[in-house]
Amino acid sequence: MADAEITKWYGQRVFDEATDVNVKAMTKAALVVERHIKTNFTNTDGRSAPGEPPAVDTGLLRSSIMHHVVKRMGNVMGFVGITNQVKYGLYLEVGTKNMQPRPFLRPALAKTRRAVMDIFKKANGK
Repeated sequence: MADAEITKWYGQRVFDEATDVNVKAMTKAALVVERHIKTNFTNTDGRSAPGEPPAVDTGLLRSSIMHHVVKRMGNVMGFVGITNQVKYGLYLEVGTKNMQPRPFLRPALAKTRRAVMDIFKKANGK
């Protein structure tokens, strides 16, 4: 047995370290999206045109936008959205039968996509 090779398994440690790297990257990415949303509201007289981000009136909607990162069963998920206290945010995003949408969440994700991808590439050494 002198020729036997001894192998140590570090799988869980490597997995945990990789997950931690991706949690940090997801947090950074979520902050990029959140910041983009908050800085792209229309700063006018409280009115916005259809298709534009909502105008700032009281600032309640803008201040309700938060991010949250979850690590569950080996997956890392990031969420950016409106807190439950601001019910009208969804109506602004998708519109109603009486109002054209003033999207601000989905366009922000589309516009920050490249930056988000770059964050994960850099975090994972690519």
